[in-house]
Amino acid sequence: MERPTFIIIPKLRNKNLNILNIPSSQWTVYMIFAGILSVLFFLISLASGGLQAFFIVMFLLTFFIFYKFFRKEEVVDRTKLVYNFLFRKCSGELEFAKYRDRDFGKIKDSLSIAKIHDNGLIQFDQSHYSALVRYVPPTVNGDNLWPYVLQTKAIVDSLLPNMLLKIFVVSVGNDPIKFKREVLEASNSARSKQKKEHLLSIYKMMENKKDRAPEWNFYMLLDFGKYDSHEEAAIASENYYPGFKDRLEQVRIKSLRITSEAEILLALRNAINPIHPILEDLK
Repeated sequence: MERPTFIIIPKLRNKNLNILNIPSSQWTVYMIFAGILSVLFFLISLASGGLQAFFIVMFLLTFFIFYKFFRKEEVVDRTKLVYNFLFRKCSGELEFAKYRDRDFGKIKDSLSIAKIHDNGLIQFDQSHYSALVRYVPPTVNGDNLWPYVLQTKAIVDSLLPNMLLKIFVVSVGNDPIKFKREVLEASNSARSKQKKEHLLSIYKMMENKKDRAPEWNFYMLLDFGKYDSHEEAAIASENYYPGFKDRLEQVRIKSLRITSEAEILLALRNAINPIHPILEDLK
C-alpha cells in the first residue's frame, strides 16, 4: 500500500570552516589517494600479518570518516539530518497510512470475493471473473444527448451473452478531517523544530482550505463470465478488454483499468457505503 512520505529538509547554516584552507578539489584528490593507500596497506597487513600496516589502515580510515562526515559545521549538520531522517523513516514516523482503518477482509466477505489476482482480475465465488475500470464521462449537450445514449447502448448490446456490465457512481467527501488530525498529532510528537514547523504548515494549509465540494468517481465492473481457472479468465480478458476500451474511446469516454488490489477494494468499499453510492445495472 501506498504511503505518502514527508521529507523535512531544514536550511543549513552558511558557514565555511574548511580546515587547512585547502580547496575541495584538492581534498578530493587527497582522499582518493588515501583510499588507494588504505586498500594497499590492508592487503599488505593481510599478507604479512604485521600490526604496523593495520594501524596505518585504521588511521587513514579514521581520517576519511572525519573528512566525510565531520570536516566542517555544514557537513556535521547534514550528517545528523540524514541519519535522523533515516531513523525516523525506519521507525515509521514519516508515514501516514493511506488506507488506515480499512477492513478489506470484511469487504471481500460481504461481496463474495474469493481472490484479487495480480493482473487485477477479481475472482468472485462460483468462479466468476471481473475487472474494475475507472472512467471519465464526456460532457454532452442537449443536441448530442440522444446520439450519445444510442452509442453507449450499442456498447452494452455488444457484450457477449455470458458477460455483465455494472456501472456505479460514488460521491466521496474531500474534507480531510481525519488526515488533519493525524498531521496535528504527528506535529505534537515531533522531536525536532524543523519537523514540527513543517507539519504545522501542512495543517494550516488544510485548515485554510474552504472548498468542500464532493468528489465524484465513476466505475465500471466488467464481468467476463464463469471460467474453470484464472488462466482461462486472463486469456478472455486480454482478448476482449482492448476492443471494449476502443469502443469507449469512440464515444469520448476515457477509461483506466485498475490492477491494484488496494485501489479495487477501496472503490468497492465506497460503492457499498450506504451514504454515497448510486448503483445502476445496465444489463
